[in-house]
Amino acid sequence: MRIFKNMVASVAMLGATIAAYVLVTIFYVAAVPEYVVEDNRQYAIFDFDREEVEWLAIKGDDVDLSFHRGADRVWVVEGREDFRLDQTRLNTVCAQVSGYRVDALIEEGPEDLSLYGLDKPTAVTFRLVNGNEQTIYIGDLNPSRDAYYTMLSIRGEYVVFMVTKARGDVLALKYTDLKAKDIGSRLDPDDIWKVTLLKNGTVEYEIEQIETISWRMNEPIKVVADIYGLAMMIEIIPQIYLYEYVAKAPEDLAPYGLDRPRYELRVHTDDGDPFVLTLGYERVQGQEIYGMLAGDGGDVFVMFSDYVRFIDKPMKDMVEGYICLANITNVSRIVMEMDGATDVSTILLDPDDRQFEEFTFNGRKVVKDDGYGLNVFRNYFYELITIRMRDTDFGPKPAGVPEIRLTLEYTDAYVLDTDVFEFIHYNDRFYYCLKNGEDAMVLIEKALFDNVRYARQFLLG
Repeated sequence: MRIFKNMVASVAMLGATIAAYVLVTIFYVAAVPEYVVEDNRQYAIFDFDREEVEWLAIKGDDVDLSFHRGADRVWVVEGREDFRLDQTRLNTVCAQVSGYRVDALIEEGPEDLSLYGLDKPTAVTFRLVNGNEQTIYIGDLNPSRDAYYTMLSIRGEYVVFMVTKARGDVLALKYTDLKAKDIGSRLDPDDIWKVTLLKNGTVEYEIEQIETISWRMNEPIKVVADIYGLAMMIEIIPQIYLYEYVAKAPEDLAPYGLDRPRYELRVHTDDGDPFVLTLGYERVQGQEIYGMLAGDGGDVFVMFSDYVRFIDKPMKDMVEGYICLANITNVSRIVMEMDGATDVSTILLDPDDRQFEEFTFNGRKVVKDDGYGLNVFRNYFYELITIRMRDTDFGPKPAGVPEIRLTLEYTDAYVLDTDVFEFIHYNDRFYYCLKNGEDAMVLIEKALFDNVRYARQFLLG
């Protein structure tokens, strides 16, 4: 065994070797590891194209994973479909090993690996396209904590070197270092069509896209969603980025508040299974929160609270408030029952001729305007479909016969065939709304129907 106390002694003893092997000391794909002092006093170990690496294995304290290149040269975790891999991290490993440089030769043929933490190292094994396979071992930091001990097998003998902390950090990987932290990156805002938020196991709201620019809330009330507030949420979800992974599939989720999650966010897209994010306790109040992602192996992470501020937004702020915001091009027939009268209207539009439109009201064609150049039927239609909720009521459904009933029949191009809205007396100020016989759980101001009555008078003439 020969121990080299410092780099100066190492360089001196290698001087003769450099002269003899100068032509074979930059090692390419077909070479085996060797070392030579370069001008900057570093030892060159490997020198090949990083793209030549086709297989990797990383084994250490809490990690034992292997990877191969799949389609489009993307790295694939072998035997772990639930592992969301950080592709950039592995590419950085390839770049490091392909041009591996060390800074001091410490010992050849070491007898006591525990001196360097190399008895339980992190082993990075790589295989090149020509089948050549090598392993780099990373041990402990040195006493000054500015470099790692590293070991390779050179000409059949293990040799211990020192490598800078910056280089060693690239290879001294833990299980959580390999996990992708841009968890929302697979989501495209344009592909999202439904968002559900559960709070303490109960649906806080479910919002679904029904047209390219129209969304509706299905739960807990059935109203039109606020497209502007929703757009902000949909834009930020794909940007969710984790701060760090803190636990590898822990059996006990209670310390993180994930045994009974405070929130569960489900995002449905056109591409595969839904994105399901569960959130537990805050690690730092108002700043960091524990979470888990479905299909991520049960690992627990911490993320910045700013990414999910929208989960505390009141449900009422997520809705437009309109009980039905239908487009006139999708409605073919309207029946309005109010004040003892039943008014039946029909709509006929030609999608190929935007100038053509035919409206009838109680069997008569509507052709006149309101005196200001606006079609009186369009005014009437507008007042009907912009009836807004004023508040919510999750209590018992009021009993009684509806005082007003609005029926909308849609064209084949629309999502539903018919919507029926019934308005039941709640108190002197509000109606309680039912939609298609089910509780909409919204209150509508009675005064809003005065606008409908006013628009109706122009149709009556």
